[in-house]
Amino acid sequence: MLHLLPRYRDFRRLMARQFGDPGRIVIAVSKMCARDYQRYHGVPPERIRLVYHGTDNERFSPSHRETWRQAIRERHAVAERRGVFPVRGP
Repeated sequence: MLHLLPRYRDFRRLMARQFGDPGRIVIAVSKMCARDYQRYHGVPPERIRLVYHGTDNERFSPSHRETWRQAIRERHAVAERRGVFPVRGP
């Protein structure tokens, strides 16, 4: 029955337009995405290009943790033992 719902029809139509043109390449940001494009959308591997997200390893280095952690926690009133992104249970 799901295939009859308008949002699923619209989604399939969008995916057909996105991946249906054999002259287009598809950018995947991970190997998992590339596999999903092949598996779920029938995109042949030769049309897929793997381009990883860029990260500034200097700016986001774990070595900065000791320098900035306490000051940032104090500025935002986050207790030492409290998570910044608390996970709520089910």
